Amino acid sequence: MNMLANECYQFVDQQELLSMIRGDEGTLFTLKPQVLPGARIGVFFELPDGRVIVIYPINGPKQGLMLNGMDCLKDMIAKGRIPLEEPDPDFLTRSNHLITGPDNLFGHHSGYLAATWGEADAPFPDKAYFGYYYSKILSYYQLNGHFRDEDVIAYFVVAGEKIRRELNGRWLLVEARGVFNPYYELYILKNDKEYVEFCFEALHSLSNELPYDDYVYSQMFDFLITQKMRILKQLKTSYYVK
Repeated sequence: MNMLANECYQFVDQQELLSMIRGDEGTLFTLKPQVLPGARIGVFFELPDGRVIVIYPINGPKQGLMLNGMDCLKDMIAKGRIPLEEPDPDFLTRSNHLITGPDNLFGHHSGYLAATWGEADAPFPDKAYFGYYYSKILSYYQLNGHFRDEDVIAYFVVAGEKIRRELNGRWLLVEARGVFNPYYELYILKNDKEYVEFCFEALHSLSNELPYDDYVYSQMFDFLITQKMRILKQLKTSYYVK
């Protein structure tokens, strides 16, 4: 076991942790698993000696946590983070810092596009502005066979900014549940009321304006749309406005 100095927990091989709680044949666990607050599948087990195990029992990471006690877990939850990486992080979880970090989403990501691909010949929000950056991202995809998270998020944000201004809306970050920790999904709040515009629609709306390659565009669009996103008709979870 690898004990971190001045901490109340240890990183432990997941198989070792499972061996401590695995039941006999026909019984999955000898102890009752409890779902981590704010998590989707990550669970914890309270051992008879007061220690606490935190794992993701389904195809999880190589390591889990052994905590000294419930106070340690409560402290982690209060601070908003369990110190374990998300297993098999998808596009949204691995790129979450790109939407939660910047104070000015449009300024940050339009600046990234300009610094990475050069200034567009046309100003935002002209069609030529979007066409220029799409062509650069498309070229990268054709050369490398995949998209970069930074490029897709930046393009999505500037496209979303176009829709946000048309709606006179505001950027909205809505908390979603990860395996160990919550993360945020980005939407557009319309009229400061319950309706949330699904801001990936920004990319869809542009598909009717620009001469995109249908197949490659569909790959980029699917890359965004299929990442467990949904239209929210009412706000039923934690959120904050950027």
